[in-house]
Amino acid sequence: MERKVKVGIIGCGFIANAHFLGYRSNPCADVVAVADSVASAAEKFAQRYGIPKWYSNMEQLLEEGGVEAVSICTPHPSHAEIAVMAAQRKKHILVEKPMACNLDEAEEMIKAANEANVKLMVAFVNRFVAPFREAKQLIDAGALGNIVMLRSHRWGWIPWSEWYYDPKGGGGLLPDRFCYGVDFARWLTGSEIDEIFVYGDAMVHTEARKKFGRDFIDNAKILMKMKNGVIASAEESYSCRFGYYERVEVLGSDGLIIADPFKHDMLTLFTTKSNTEASFFEGLPYSPGWNWPDMVHFPLKEKVWGSFAAETKHFIDCILNDHEPLVTGKDGKAAIEGVLAAMESYRKGEPVKLPFNI
Repeated sequence: MERKVKVGIIGCGFIANAHFLGYRSNPCADVVAVADSVASAAEKFAQRYGIPKWYSNMEQLLEEGGVEAVSICTPHPSHAEIAVMAAQRKKHILVEKPMACNLDEAEEMIKAANEANVKLMVAFVNRFVAPFREAKQLIDAGALGNIVMLRSHRWGWIPWSEWYYDPKGGGGLLPDRFCYGVDFARWLTGSEIDEIFVYGDAMVHTEARKKFGRDFIDNAKILMKMKNGVIASAEESYSCRFGYYERVEVLGSDGLIIADPFKHDMLTLFTTKSNTEASFFEGLPYSPGWNWPDMVHFPLKEKVWGSFAAETKHFIDCILNDHEPLVTGKDGKAAIEGVLAAMESYRKGEPVKLPFNI
């Protein structure tokens, strides 16, 4: 019988619920402790889910909670300090995105994890959303030929907590949302970013612009030239009133993929190839031309929220089987670099070359 990994969750806000539910669905994981700097939040979270231990001190959880791994679900300005503390105590780490506020903090986290020989995984949950996973497999199998262009977008309403969009707190739209755009571009094209240019403005939340100044934006279009020649773009918004919508389109020399977890079919494929040339979704046949694969057998929750179960399962599997996580500290650091370059491009109104640091 495979052993269970005892997990602690640090930070008991909204996203911590998704992490807990992901772990709860896994017979190889057991959340035994939670911590939050607001004691009442930790207590309520523990009571809601029947978790035996709760703390208002993160260090106390690491010392006394009996955990082998932690999910860090706090605001990202605190990620580096907590992650280094956890690594020094030999705890494996799943840290929410963005992993840190700058490259120095990210490098400290990577170094601490390497020295302690513990796993450090960054929670880019999009890599575990079913249609995005399938799109990646198709691309890697060559179903699209050579990738030419990529477009992703994340449209949602402004976050409920002001620290997210305060330029001096969480950093705002680009750190919050475009970190996904950077990761998508790198992951799906298999290349690093060469240059970034940003168009952005505050078009809806004008009161926030008055309060925070020009650094606050609620809509942005980011153009990326990849080192392998692919032209990529990302659209980020805090102005979508109907909720949250996300989609990725990838154009290749031999085909097109539209991955949309919010639609019933979730995946559209056009290709000049056939399934004898590239493997596709458990052997499901497709032919040259337009294909709308039957993905109905994915449970509805798998479209979005089931991705957290897949993400946390992968983290636990990496611990049990000593595998490198799909999303490493290096990936998290690269996302921060792209975000910082985008913020610089917006401020200066000109393209910014990578590598970049401030």
